[in-house]
Amino acid sequence: MSIVRTLDTGSTGLIANDNAMSVTGNNISNASTAGFKAGQARFEDLLYQRLTGTYFPSDLGAGVRMAGITSNFTQGTLMDTGNPLDMAIDGDGLFVLKDPNGAVYYSRAGQFGTNADGYVINSWGQRLQGYSLDPVTGTAAGALTDVYIRNDLQTPKATSAVKMNVNLDSNTRAHVQNPNDMLGLLTQLAQATASGNVGQLVSALQGSINRFPPDLARRLSQDLATGNISQLSADMIGYLSNTYADYTTQVSVIDSQGEEHAVDVYFTKLSDSTMLGSNPASPGSTWMMWTAYNAKLPGGLQVRTLGNVQCLTFDRTGQLRQQLTYAPGSYVFDDGSVNPQAIGFDLGIESPQRDQARRGQGIPLDPKLGPATQRSAPSNVNAIWQNGQTAQHYMAIDMDLNGRIFGLNPDGSTTYVSQVALAEFPNQGGLERVGKNNFIESNVSGIALIGKPNTGQRGSVVIRNVEQSNVDITKEFVDMIKVQRFYQANAETIRTADQMFQVLTGLRR
Repeated sequence: MSIVRTLDTGSTGLIANDNAMSVTGNNISNASTAGFKAGQARFEDLLYQRLTGTYFPSDLGAGVRMAGITSNFTQGTLMDTGNPLDMAIDGDGLFVLKDPNGAVYYSRAGQFGTNADGYVINSWGQRLQGYSLDPVTGTAAGALTDVYIRNDLQTPKATSAVKMNVNLDSNTRAHVQNPNDMLGLLTQLAQATASGNVGQLVSALQGSINRFPPDLARRLSQDLATGNISQLSADMIGYLSNTYADYTTQVSVIDSQGEEHAVDVYFTKLSDSTMLGSNPASPGSTWMMWTAYNAKLPGGLQVRTLGNVQCLTFDRTGQLRQQLTYAPGSYVFDDGSVNPQAIGFDLGIESPQRDQARRGQGIPLDPKLGPATQRSAPSNVNAIWQNGQTAQHYMAIDMDLNGRIFGLNPDGSTTYVSQVALAEFPNQGGLERVGKNNFIESNVSGIALIGKPNTGQRGSVVIRNVEQSNVDITKEFVDMIKVQRFYQANAETIRTADQMFQVLTGLRR
């Protein structure tokens, strides 16, 4: 009977619009949910019955039903939170998450933190997925894995290079009577210490005693006779620095265990008019740069000794023209670190070849670390740099737009940790909602294509931000009014059909 069909048709309209109101209500209730994507109800008409005996198509419909709920993946507004582990996707893509059971989910909600083990997780304990990075280059390597950023002590880096910008006062007068003899003495002591051979060092110290003033020589001989090598070396280096150092500064260097060591840097003017060891007729001034530190030799013997010995030649304009190395700087710290530790001092002669070598060593080409000068001004170190790094924690965690997470070290350098992965789908709107701000693959969405941010159609990742819900409250209120009216209209269909049915049944009277 067609009246009964009309009753059924109206009831399908009530059910469909009731479901549509649920979709609208769900959208409104999640208007403040980070990363939420608004749902949209889809309807379809039901099976038709064709009437026979008519020329034109005469198909009677059976009503309506909800065909599905699609997700609207338009971009939500990004909101700054200040939380260093909050992330927002600007563009297409979803975060990849894995729960403790290995199930994979996808989400636009980027409110993350770390657990006790250093893994990046959401509020449900699901781990964010990404790629491991080379700590220096930031290059991704390996398969998809859990993002891990625990702030453990980082591996220390031993100093291998020191770069210094220094001005040496041109008014300083040379007062070394025999420069070559002094150079030979310092070089011999530095080389003997670098050998790590106590006997060789003692022999070098013993052979040097007669080069000092008689009173000091007698005291040094007494130290040698009593086996007090530590005092002998301290007295010898102390005399040299007090007598010949025209300018003194200090730099801290790092050994392979992350321990800091103080290295005293001395500058001694050797010549006012000639370039030592070269053409005596060449104009210029020559200085000696030499370093002293406290060494610890095998067996526990502690001595004060030499590291680097160099000659610096300046032209008449005060520009550094030559830097000759007599002792390359082999340091013996012997506290479980690598010995001897080579440390080169670069006073900054500029040339394409030297700059290329500096790039290879990671030495910054910074104008503030320009070449040493000899000017009519007090001697002074303007800037100093060394490439060592102590064992330390990150000062902060940061991330670039490519999703690469890195730690900021106290010395200003960065250590790359992990890179966040993003998933894209042939049809994002076909993803299936499973709660907790998560989606899973479906036959409609297609298979996840996982990769790095800013590759393919994937967007970028913005740190300290979260994507707000893309629910448009105005639209939802309008939809609510329309659904309400449609619901009332379907109810009126049922009421009218009921009245018709009453008329029909009344014919029996």
